[in-house]
Parts: sequence; structure tokens; C-alpha cells
Amino acid sequence: MSYGGLTYISKAKAAIEADLDMDMKNFKFTFKENKIRLNELDLGLNGWVSMPDTNIDMELKFAAAQSEFKNFISIIPAVYSADFKDLKSSGKMSLSGFIQGRYNAGSMPGFGLTLNIDNGMFQYPALPAAVKNVFVDLNIMNPDGVPDHTLINLSKLHVEMAGDPFDAKLVLKTPVSDPDLDAFFKGKIILDNIGKIVPLEKGTSLTGIIACDLSAKGKMSAVEQKKFDQFHAAGNLGITGMHYSSATMAQPLILNTLQLAFNPQLVSMTALNAKLGKSDFNASGTLENFLPYALKDETIKGSLKLNSTSIDLNDMMGAETTSAAATPDTTKMSVVEIPGNIDFTINASIGTLAYQNYTMKNVNGGIVIKDKAVRMKDVTLQMMDGSMKLNGGYSSADPKKPSIDFAMGLKDWDIQKTVTTFNTVEKMAPIAKNTTGKFSVDMTVAGLLDQQMSPIVNSLNGAGKLNTSKITVSGFPAFNKIADALKMPSWKKLDIPSMNPSFKFVNGSVFIDPFDVTINGFKSKIGGSNGFDQTIDYTVFSDIPRASFGGAANAALDNLLSAANSKGANVSVGEMIPVNIKIGGTVTDPKISTDLSKQGAKAMDDLKAAAKAEFDKKKAEAEAKIREEADKLKSQGQAKLDAEKAKAAAEVDRVKKDAEAKAKAKSDSLKKAAEQKAKDELKNLNPFKK
Repeated sequence: MSYGGLTYISKAKAAIEADLDMDMKNFKFTFKENKIRLNELDLGLNGWVSMPDTNIDMELKFAAAQSEFKNFISIIPAVYSADFKDLKSSGKMSLSGFIQGRYNAGSMPGFGLTLNIDNGMFQYPALPAAVKNVFVDLNIMNPDGVPDHTLINLSKLHVEMAGDPFDAKLVLKTPVSDPDLDAFFKGKIILDNIGKIVPLEKGTSLTGIIACDLSAKGKMSAVEQKKFDQFHAAGNLGITGMHYSSATMAQPLILNTLQLAFNPQLVSMTALNAKLGKSDFNASGTLENFLPYALKDETIKGSLKLNSTSIDLNDMMGAETTSAAATPDTTKMSVVEIPGNIDFTINASIGTLAYQNYTMKNVNGGIVIKDKAVRMKDVTLQMMDGSMKLNGGYSSADPKKPSIDFAMGLKDWDIQKTVTTFNTVEKMAPIAKNTTGKFSVDMTVAGLLDQQMSPIVNSLNGAGKLNTSKITVSGFPAFNKIADALKMPSWKKLDIPSMNPSFKFVNGSVFIDPFDVTINGFKSKIGGSNGFDQTIDYTVFSDIPRASFGGAANAALDNLLSAANSKGANVSVGEMIPVNIKIGGTVTDPKISTDLSKQGAKAMDDLKAAAKAEFDKKKAEAEAKIREEADKLKSQGQAKLDAEKAKAAAEVDRVKKDAEAKAKAKSDSLKKAAEQKAKDELKNLNPFKK
């Protein structure tokens, strides 16, 4: 069956003209004189593809139908524009290749590509400069589909852009087992001339100079074995005075200086001075294991020292601040996966760091990127009118369950600014929304993040110690109801001197250890818990002076006394009235109960015991899980070790048997030779021998 003249044209100005024979019985498709058109380049395609089973066998060849350099450069996006038809060009080229062999889950077909360009040149009539003297000799060959048998041989590349020459060579053998490299890059590119050579998109500006003189020769095994005398790598790459902007960029990039120096051991960045919008960067650093990373995907190691007066990530990402309140950003984040083959240390000093609605000043400290995680080490900064010290980090070792674990110290943070900035604070401490003042805290926190990088509140575990300045709580629904129950309006606005409660949070709840505090001059004790789901369960035990009760309050007090004594409490009224207040329900709909049963102290002990029991339970579960993982790893390691020992023993046994077999064969050979020699000598001694 034959189908001829089928044509498909895409938006990328590609077209296919196919003449196809289909043998459906053997599921074989034969291409005869087909043509693929890519912009102005025509490629002829011939051969066949067969799919008799799960394998795909093929034998395909392609070659450029034209030999003009102009047709080839049409497939370069930066060159191919609306004015391409007016392009002046000369020079010859040839392009051909093949794909041949079997493709399946375990193998690839062989392939090859040959490109030759001889004395190419092009120039747009409306532009003053040309690209001249283009010479390319490229051959990529893989005869059998085995990746390690690939040979890349760019034996020559020469081009002159507006008169500035650039030369390169790249030969790469055995890229998988032991990359064998022979390469150099040398030349200067004046970026100002790019716009004189090809039309730039409207709104694009490009200036500066890139100069390089790099060479490398040797096998990767020499680098891995630190035999640097057997691997040559040297040279420099520099960028100066670069300015790049476009209509699609949020901010222009200004690269005043970038200097890189190469040797077999290190890539050294001796200088970096750059600006991106409102952000500035000054840095220096080194990279180790760069070539194994680039060629074999091994771990790259490095260090960077960064200094900046200001980094505005919102400005860099093009965030709009004028309409942020009117139009909230609904774009969902996704899990940030940290590569496992990076071992990088950054020591930073940043004057001001802005991200979303966070503004941080005097940011100093270290960041370590390693083992698919980002760890902060002694990072200090100022925000929320206070300061912060941070250790810990983020791990993407399990991308389905990214995790965090931090030890942090906050000092003199403004409560209202903190609640406005961090929505998790209101879930952990609902009263904070109705509180003014400052606080300090030392705490640890660990837990999981969801697929939008937000904390899974029920997974958070930790503990800490809170210290506050004098604070004012106003309009908190629970205290409003207490005020109504006691007929004491003063409870609707509480002035509380400094306090320092301890807390734990586990399994979606925050447990506050009972602590002494003075509320509007009344000696009190508070303890209890609240859930991240906004449920509350607190006990407030206060000694209220009898004189503080007015007319309505005295009536409420008499009711409390009657209720307590009716239950056999035998409560009498002295100068100090002990009031036990239970707060339940939710933050927005609290449930209040009060009595004079003097059970406050016992209630506090019960709360503390319950919190400790819950925390100890989770701690035991975590320790058991750690032991289980350790035992699992130990078992796996022992199994691996046993397997390696068995393999080694088998190899020793095999070598021993081979040696014994060879010795026996040699012995037999010598024995036979000796016997034959004896027979020959007997014959020589035979007197009857003629």
C-alpha cells in the first residue's frame, strides 16, 4: 500500500512530504524519497522502520538536499527572521546522517551525523556587519547504539563576527566509561556587534565583551584519581561591561565583571560584580569536580562568598507591588527539588533581603546545599523590629514529603507585624491576633510541607520558651466572655507584664505548661492547649481581691458561691477570691465556665501531666522510627557486605580452580613430554633399530 504526496505544515515553518509504503502484515514502513523542510532547509529521508514485536528495527538515512550555507543557517532561531529572504550569503555546506539498528527498553540504534561548512558568510542588507569565514567540520558517530561507543569530533570551528575571530575544537571519546576529552575555545565576542549582525527583537539591548581562552585534554579517570599531571586544563573566561535587557525580562542584567580561571582541580571565580534591577552582587568562589559533573553527572563541590547591599527577589521576579493587595497572587508553588549531586557552601552578607512581604536586614551566615537539602548555619538577620538566629533547613530527599527542621531564636519581635506576616503564628497562638507588644522565643520545629510548600500543621513538632515584654490583649473572644461571666468589663482589655511560659507542640496542638502571670493586677496561673484547627482548652486560675468586685460583679460572685457550696465545697469569702475559669470551644466561639471550688492548682498539674505524656509519646514514636530505619540500613549494609564477601569468595575460588586447572594441564603436558622423551631415548638405545 502506498501513500504519496502527504504534506503537513506546522507553525514552526516545518513541513513533511512523505511517500510511504506500508506492509501491514509485517508491520514495516518504507520511506521513499521523503522530504522534511525546516524553515529553508530541505532534508531527504529514506529507509524503513519495522515493528514486528516490542522491538523497533530501523534503517534510516537523511541528507540535506541543498548545498548552500544560507539554507543551513535558516534553522538558527537568532538568524531566521522576517527579513531572512533579503539575507546575503555565500559558502557551501553538506549535512547527512543515519539511524540504524534496534530500539527497545535495553538498547538504542546506532546513529551518525556529518556537517561540513566551507567558507560560509551572511549579512543582512540593513545591518552594517557580517559573519564571515565560517568553517565547520563535525562528525558524530555511534556505530552500534552503545552510548560509550559515541565519538564526537568537532575537528574545526572557525567564525569571524564583525571581524572578531572565534575558534573551537571538541573531540570526545568513551563518554560513559571514561570520557576522553580534547578541546579548546578561543576568541572574543563583542556583544555590541550582535545587533549589527542579526536583527534583535524590539526592546532588546545587548552590550559588553566576552573573551575566552580555554583548553582541556586528557581522560576523566586521571582527574578522578587526582593524577592532575596527566590531565591538562587551563585558561580563562571573562565578561566585562555586559548589559542585557529585553521586553520579556523583569529587570536588566548588568554584569560589570566576571572572571573565571580553570585548572584540572578547580574553576575559580576570582571576581563577580553584577546588578539585576535593584539587586547587586559581589562574589568570589571555587568549583571542584566540574568536569566529572559536566560529563558524568558526578557531584560538584564548591564554595561561594557573597556580599550585597540589597537583594530584592520581588523586583527580580517582576512582582507588582501596586496591585498586590487588590489582586492576590493565586499561583501555587510546587516542591523545590534540590539536586543530589551538589555539595555547595555559601557564606553571605546581605544588607537588605526582600521576598514577598518579608523584609530582612543585615543577613549574615552560611548555607550548605548537600544531600538534596539546604541547611542554614548560624544565619542571623533583623526583621519584625527585632532579630533572628537560625539553624536547620529544608530537605527534598523525599519529594512527595518535603520536610523542615529548624532551631531558631527570635528576639524582640513585634507581635502584630509577626501575625500579619506569618499566618502560621495565628494558628499556633490564636491570642496573638488580639495582642500588642513584643516577644522573644527560643524554639525547635520539625515537620512536613505539602506539595505547595506550605507547612502541614498537624505534622509540626517542637518545643520552646517564650518571653514577652509588657503586652496588652484586647477584644479576644474568650476574655470577652470571661468579662461577661464575672461582670467585670476590665477583663475585655488585659494588661499583662512580662512572662516566660514554656510550650510544646505536637500532633496539631500547642501545649502551654502552667505558668504564673499577673492579669490586670490579679495574681494568676494559666495552662492548657489549643489546636491548629482553632480549638482551645485552657484553665485560668486567678486570685481576685474582694474589693475589685463591684455591684454587678458581687451578684455574680454570690451566684458562684451558692453554686460551689451547693456541691459541698464549703467555700467562704475572704479578702482574696480564688476563681477557676475553664475556656473551651473554639477561638471564635469559646465556651466559658467559672467556679470557686479551689481546684485550679490540681487542674494545672493535670494539664502539665497530659502535655508531657503526649510529648513523650511522640518522642518515643520518633525514636522508635529512627531505630527502625537504622536497623534497616544496618541490615541492608550487612546484606550488601555478605553479598560482596560471597562474590569475593566465589572469585577467589574461581581463580584457584583456574590456577589448579592450568597447573594440572601444565603438569600433564610436562608428563606427556617426559614420557615421549623416554620412549624416544629407548628407541635410540634399541640395538635392533635399523
